[in-house]
Amino acid sequence: MFINLSLAIGTFKIGKCFLMIIFIIVSSMIFIGEMLFLIKVYQYRENVFLGYQMIDKFIKNLVKVYNTCEIGRFILDHIHIYFDCCGYDEWHHEWINISRQVLKNDTSQLIIDHWVPNSCCKKIYQSDEFCGYAIYHIPINNDYFIKLRESYQPIYIPNKWYIKLNNDPCPELIYIWLGEIPVYLLMFGLMVIVARILYTIYAVLDFAKTKK
Repeated sequence: MFINLSLAIGTFKIGKCFLMIIFIIVSSMIFIGEMLFLIKVYQYRENVFLGYQMIDKFIKNLVKVYNTCEIGRFILDHIHIYFDCCGYDEWHHEWINISRQVLKNDTSQLIIDHWVPNSCCKKIYQSDEFCGYAIYHIPINNDYFIKLRESYQPIYIPNKWYIKLNNDPCPELIYIWLGEIPVYLLMFGLMVIVARILYTIYAVLDFAKTKK
């Protein structure tokens, strides 16, 4: 802005016509240069910002230390809640060896397995203390299997606990979120460029008016 303004005022003494020509040329060159820079940043945003492999490795390390590091658990819980995601695998296999606590319920003949953290639950289910527990039915015998098949009933029924979870992997959502930053930078850059041009035009016209 100061470069454009100083050039415009400096050439004002030569003549208004020449002033306008110089001002338009310099402003156009600066505008084109800034636009090319912003476009290049947007095109190469995957290299400018964190890569997917780095994000994926970061989330995997947080999952690995979830039960042993309070800070890691705090960070991962907040990532789960903010991005509505869970771990790095949509089937949550990464939690099997980390938080496996099997509880048997003889009354209902079910096996309850503490699978994922409560922060993986959807917001409306986070008050449910058993939201992160998977429920397995006792294995069916051959007679019951034949009965289900003859009646065209599903043999493997999905557990309801899965629909209560945010099943999207966190690395993908974080990567998409970071990929949107160059778009906002481009919008902000355009706003600054337009505002600067308008302010410079106003300053030059006001200076010319005071010299009459």
